[in-house]
Amino acid sequence: MNSFAIALTPRWPPQPYDLSRSRSGQPWCVKYVFADAPIRPTVPTPFPFSTPTATQAPPDLSGTWAGLCSGTNNGFCTLTLTQTANGLDGTFILSSPPDKLLDVRGNLIGSTITLRSASGVVFTGTLSGSTLSGSYTDIATGKTYSWSVTLSA
Repeated sequence: MNSFAIALTPRWPPQPYDLSRSRSGQPWCVKYVFADAPIRPTVPTPFPFSTPTATQAPPDLSGTWAGLCSGTNNGFCTLTLTQTANGLDGTFILSSPPDKLLDVRGNLIGSTITLRSASGVVFTGTLSGSTLSGSYTDIATGKTYSWSVTLSA
């Protein structure tokens, strides 16, 4: 149900019994207010600004990660990472062939990690909890293999 209110406000008080015009001869100002709710005084509020959201810092991946790698380097692998302002630096050690060491650099965007070695091997994967897993390409054979490592305590 709609509420309805009329407010009569003269510019000058009228003569007794003369409701057609105000004392100055001006017509009355009639204000109409329509509302769906009871009429309440309003309190000015500041301009609504959106609240800035906090930017979540990326997780720190620094540490030693150990797990398994498939492919020609099938076996145990170790990834040691250091987080820097510009991304990630570290070493990826594949146990087969015996202790193949790759210096890697890369980054984490969202939950996607990319690491590249100077020799051209590219490791890509995702972070899920304390596990990194994904694939890498052996540039000598052109074949893609999988890897999965978990952060050591």
